[in-house]
Amino acid sequence: MKKRKVTVLFLLGLALCLIAVQAAAASELTEASITFTVRDSEYTVVSYKHNDTFYFLLPSFAEETDAAVSLTFSSGAAENVQARLIPGEDLICTCKGRDLRFRTVRSGNIPALFIDVSAAGGLNRLNKSKSNVLPGSAVLTAPSGEILYSGELTSVKGRGNKSWDMPKKGYGIKLAEKADLLGMGKDRNWVLIPTYRDNSLLNFRIINDLAFYGGMPFAQQSRYVDLYIDGDYRGVYLLTEKMETGKNRIDIRDLEEATEQVNTEPLNSFRRRKLSNIERSGAAGFCWTIPNDPEDITGGYLLEFDTAEKAENEASRFGTDNGLTLSVKSPKYITEAQLTYIAVLWQDFENALYSRTGYNRKGIHYSEYIDMESFAMLWLLDEFGMEIDISSSHYFWKDSDLTGDGKIHACAPWDVEHCFKREKYAFDYLPANGACRHFWRDLYNLHEDFRQTVREVWQNSLYPALCLLLDEDNTAQPYTGMCSYDTYVSFVEPAARMNFIRWPRALSTQVDDRSCKTWEECVEYVRKYLTGRTAYMNTVYGADAAQ
Repeated sequence: MKKRKVTVLFLLGLALCLIAVQAAAASELTEASITFTVRDSEYTVVSYKHNDTFYFLLPSFAEETDAAVSLTFSSGAAENVQARLIPGEDLICTCKGRDLRFRTVRSGNIPALFIDVSAAGGLNRLNKSKSNVLPGSAVLTAPSGEILYSGELTSVKGRGNKSWDMPKKGYGIKLAEKADLLGMGKDRNWVLIPTYRDNSLLNFRIINDLAFYGGMPFAQQSRYVDLYIDGDYRGVYLLTEKMETGKNRIDIRDLEEATEQVNTEPLNSFRRRKLSNIERSGAAGFCWTIPNDPEDITGGYLLEFDTAEKAENEASRFGTDNGLTLSVKSPKYITEAQLTYIAVLWQDFENALYSRTGYNRKGIHYSEYIDMESFAMLWLLDEFGMEIDISSSHYFWKDSDLTGDGKIHACAPWDVEHCFKREKYAFDYLPANGACRHFWRDLYNLHEDFRQTVREVWQNSLYPALCLLLDEDNTAQPYTGMCSYDTYVSFVEPAARMNFIRWPRALSTQVDDRSCKTWEECVEYVRKYLTGRTAYMNTVYGADAAQ
């Protein structure tokens, strides 16, 4: 009797153990990765878990093939198994008598960028702080799997201001050698825009193209990519030209290089100095005690509207008597003579702008300081997109007087994730606070000649580009011309569906006091906005508008 009791207890315990093992089978898997080969190149993608479901989120070129799956369990155990990968179908691998199921989703139409920083601390270290700069490597593939670029990265680092606080981070990368990525021209520096707050994934791309195909000089280009860091799918990004001077960027004279040539010590080895009331203009700023200047200091300069707080982190900057803060992006280390030149030039422009006649005390009209067409295009793009965050990220360039026209030019808009999100159409939507907002409002309100330039640029440049965007019969394809809105949507759709599996909360980003529950709703909201906003602005700036 005692023996029978022991046997029953043993069998009961064994059954409970088996039940526990089966119950824990799905939950004890903590991580998995899949390795597969396409065109003789090996790729690894790490799993993503959402609502107790494991996903393999795959690049456009993934195809049916045998794959190796690495499994990691909460106990610390690890197993490697073989499985058949068929993109779009569940992948089932058997491990010690247990079937583990993974959903596979494949992107489409867009390239994939694989960045490896595993040897330098990996993704966790990269995302911990913007100050962490990691070396690495990168492989860029076409949607077909053809390798378009493979090389070392001198640095990978986080970037962004408010966007850095979002779960989907932005990055800057620096190639070891210059390369032409996706037809945007050779350069070493590139930016990866996360588009987290742009829940249509279309805002930045469309504004880019309106500036580029609207004829704005040096308008930056961008391309969609699926980004993987150490095999972890990070979503759809825009690989974008960095806003900088250079042959394939803003192609103006390199004043910093010219300054380096006449000084024996590195420019950043000198002491920073504050200048106040520069030449009694009211402008003030920070420069460097660099002893020698090249003969020509009239250009080139790259400036950015900035907030006073953010500009504290910039090497060189100046503020104007009217409250504007401008960071000097190039030359990064600016001499006293150079800062004096560009700060006084901008202050003289502002003094003319805010005078009753448009002329300053030197007898120069404000329009002689700026390229009216580029300023008007930037004004219109901001107005059209209703971008609410324009206290910074407006860039301006000035070439040397010896090689350029001697005027300050506006660059295409940057950081426009917040645009296309308002339904009330009024050109004076800008809040009546903030020096940057005052500047743009006053430039338009105070001067009829600028308003006339705005109307001309609308009629001759921006409105024709918008007509192409809204033309359902427009057959242009992405990156070959201004394509139709439907073409944008169909092009990015497969990648967008995968992106929002990885970042479902991005769809809850508020749009004019309401949320889009699906990507399709976001797309239709933007379509409605583009149509309505174009029609409204044409009544204000079009050929038949009342003057």
